[in-house]
Amino acid sequence: MSGSGALMGRIGFDPLLVISQITVLQSVYYLTLCGLFYIAQGVYHGRARVEMLFNSDLMSLRDVTGIVCVTVHVLGSLICAYYLLEIVGRSKRCLDFSCTLQILHCFGCWYFYFFPTNAVWWMLAIVNTSAMTLLGEYLCIRRELREIPIQNPDERHTQQATLVQQKEKEMEVKKASREDSLV
Repeated sequence: MSGSGALMGRIGFDPLLVISQITVLQSVYYLTLCGLFYIAQGVYHGRARVEMLFNSDLMSLRDVTGIVCVTVHVLGSLICAYYLLEIVGRSKRCLDFSCTLQILHCFGCWYFYFFPTNAVWWMLAIVNTSAMTLLGEYLCIRRELREIPIQNPDERHTQQATLVQQKEKEMEVKKASREDSLV
């Protein structure tokens, strides 16, 4: 199995690439959440706060703020599945990057507030990771399985012959114009 690239791809393991992909994915995830909270703020006439990103106690299904937080986090994960397609681009790595994103988010919650103990937060983390992984894999597989356009050899030969004929005509015109200018 050595050299086949089954685990690491054709170019091998590039830690700098993986770290930069994780950083970009985490950044666009938080930017997406901020944008969605900004939109939600206008809809439910509340005040969006950074606390809504990291405070696990706000995640509930009992009040409007909690429902908005849950909804925004679910929508953010679904949108982030598209980011997986664009940033990671391989279906094999969607689960790894989705879990990493959620683990780093857990550490962010712990750092800024406290370790998440809310059952709704943990269920939401599982749902978000699953949804992001499944949708990301689906999108990546669709891209990976697209047909690669291959020209028919006869068409390619015809196109090449046409190009050669055009070049020959251009050369004849140039040659004729040079002869005319000499006379």
